[in-house]
Amino acid sequence: MTLATSIQGSWNQLERWAGRQISGARNEARLISARAEALQVAITLSEGLAVYRILRDFQHLDLNAVVNDIVAVLRQCLIVMLTSTGGGALIGGIAGGVFGVGVGAAPGVVIGAAAGAQMGEWVLIFMGLRALSEYIVRDMPDIARAYWDGIRQAWSAASPSPLPQQPVRVDRFAIQHAAERIARAHVAMFVLLLMGILAYLAKGRGDMGQLAEGVRSSRMGPKFADWMVRNEGRLKAEPRLRPERVEAPKGSSPHQESPAIRSHRTPEQKPATVATTPRKAVTRSERIAAARLRQHQLLLDNIGYNVSPISWDQYPTIGRGGTFVSDKKAITDILGDINGRTEINLTRMQASKMEGELGLEPGSLQNGFKLRQVTNLMDMAPSSPLEGNAYFLGPGNHLPGGGPELVIRSIPTTDNTMVKTILTGKVKP
Repeated sequence: MTLATSIQGSWNQLERWAGRQISGARNEARLISARAEALQVAITLSEGLAVYRILRDFQHLDLNAVVNDIVAVLRQCLIVMLTSTGGGALIGGIAGGVFGVGVGAAPGVVIGAAAGAQMGEWVLIFMGLRALSEYIVRDMPDIARAYWDGIRQAWSAASPSPLPQQPVRVDRFAIQHAAERIARAHVAMFVLLLMGILAYLAKGRGDMGQLAEGVRSSRMGPKFADWMVRNEGRLKAEPRLRPERVEAPKGSSPHQESPAIRSHRTPEQKPATVATTPRKAVTRSERIAAARLRQHQLLLDNIGYNVSPISWDQYPTIGRGGTFVSDKKAITDILGDINGRTEINLTRMQASKMEGELGLEPGSLQNGFKLRQVTNLMDMAPSSPLEGNAYFLGPGNHLPGGGPELVIRSIPTTDNTMVKTILTGKVKP
């Protein structure tokens, strides 16, 4: 063997080794990205589920006007918990994968009583409700564990493929279950907050008006403060908010599950029988809550629909910052049954209605439109949009007509394996 041949062989061996390292790093990066997206989807879904259950289980507390503010605060609580107790574990799992410890190991954190109490105090300080800390912190470890169960399940929903070149596998049902766990923790956190309010009043530390004044300037905001005062009697009459604990039988585990968790053990639990007023017309908050549930189903179905002006066919993709999609019901509520149809004729008035219901620019569909079906949404980084046009109702508020809304990576205007034009709309002059 000549020296040149030996050098070439060694070089080829080095190239193969480097190629394996680069390929492995790319695969790990794809897995981390998929796991982060799965967690984001689970958190998004959990908010809709939490709103639905809060409104369902506490109908008599008149929460419609404040439920969106509550969800925003619950999201902030989750962020505080992530950063104060387990964010390091999550980041460590990511870093460990990049540096060879094992990619994206499921984040884990042990929540003991002391850590839970400290975390609970941080959360309440963040919310501006430190006055309630002594009544809440002992139950925080249970809620933190519930959050982390959901987070771990969402993170693990994406798993490496058997072969290096295959895409990352994502278990949509695991994401759904993770969202349900996180939603349960959201509801438990809300219940615990109400229990803390009643415990504070029971100790004679102040009246509801005084407590509400402190809440008014907190992240809970003035609407929640006004709600507290209006519903003081109803809160005190609610048996599920009583703070007492059942003593553990002798020989049993000393750990007692938080009553906030216990009162919402299963999603199917029926609320206690309470006197309610006759059902009113659907409110904006109820419509948004219903849209969030439809968004949940939209992701489970993994199929979305986009309506765009036909003039956009001149561009390579729809939406520079992403494509907006909704479910099929949002379309059929306007157009009726479209099964088997490839074309439809609308009046200008019907086109205007569609523009309004879908939050599109007025007049944008008057020269015709295309309805595209998009499959495999879970592979396209779905999320709740944070911004939009002048008719965008705000993050988490969905479409003006009550349909759900997601934004995904921009889709092409030409059909492919994931995007298919299923209907062309023409508008009569």
